Amino acid sequence: MFGPIDASNAINGVFLIEPKRFESPLAEKRTAGCWCSAVVRSASLPYAAAFRQQMIDLVHAGHTPEELAKEFEPTAQTIYNWVAQADRDTGKRHDGLTTAEREELTRLRRKVKQLEVEKEILAKAAAWFARETGTVPDKGSHS
Repeated sequence: MFGPIDASNAINGVFLIEPKRFESPLAEKRTAGCWCSAVVRSASLPYAAAFRQQMIDLVHAGHTPEELAKEFEPTAQTIYNWVAQADRDTGKRHDGLTTAEREELTRLRRKVKQLEVEKEILAKAAAWFARETGTVPDKGSHS
């Protein structure tokens, strides 16, 4: 999962773990009688938590995200996002949800969706049982 660690990866004495990312090969396609190359976009894989934390620590140590983006793979905006989220998690920022709050919100939304499906199933089952026992007339009858 991680690439090699060497002395050239050190910034301020901190050795950086280079993330190994899946790189898609160029796909050769034959289109309208000529060969052309098309880049196959790979699925975005998340960076390792240790690598993200190192980027955050370097920003807090005084490096800019732009400097780090030139030397490493993540964009400056990605590094800014990681720093902002870390600051929310530690209480330095209050302009969004912490990671724990975001995870809880996701869990609760899934639970609500599950309960809505279960409620719909129970409503249909109750209607079916009511029709079977004769307590409610069929939908097609006018009596």
